[in-house]
Amino acid sequence: MAPPAVVAGGAIPFPHHASPRFRRRKEADWRRLAATADVLIADSEATRQDFALLFGYPLERIRRVALGIEPAFRPLDAAAAAPVLARHGLGGPYLLYLGELARRKNVDRLVEGYAACAAASALPLVLAGPASFGSEALDALIARLGLRERVRRLGFVPDADLPALYGGAAAFLFATEY
Repeated sequence: MAPPAVVAGGAIPFPHHASPRFRRRKEADWRRLAATADVLIADSEATRQDFALLFGYPLERIRRVALGIEPAFRPLDAAAAAPVLARHGLGGPYLLYLGELARRKNVDRLVEGYAACAAASALPLVLAGPASFGSEALDALIARLGLRERVRRLGFVPDADLPALYGGAAAFLFATEY
């Protein structure tokens, strides 16, 4: 019996969210997994259903296991968070996106929504995460919308900084499309 494999939510790419090369590579990985795994673990019912439908894997062999929260992710007092926020050049409250800056993550739509929202005049938007496929277009969009002074790109952020970044945010934004 093969050990169980994990299917992470949002990891099953759709055509308009990924480069053709990325999509081919991931589809090959998923098909190989479907052909060899005895049991799969999915982090949501939607991922469980999607994997079964897209790759013909028996639904009864996919177990859903909910995600947990690491102990580090707890409310921090302002004094504990201040050094981390200062290191990233952050002061008052902001809106936070944390994740890969890739076209498939729909960050462009998040930026467009931010530009159209009244909150854009009050809170800066902080984009934290590594650049990836499509991030050049994101930079161009930020410039075209006149948001260079309102949108901060932090790049990769170490795990140890994440609790302070989340804690300093007025809201966490995740523009998923399904």
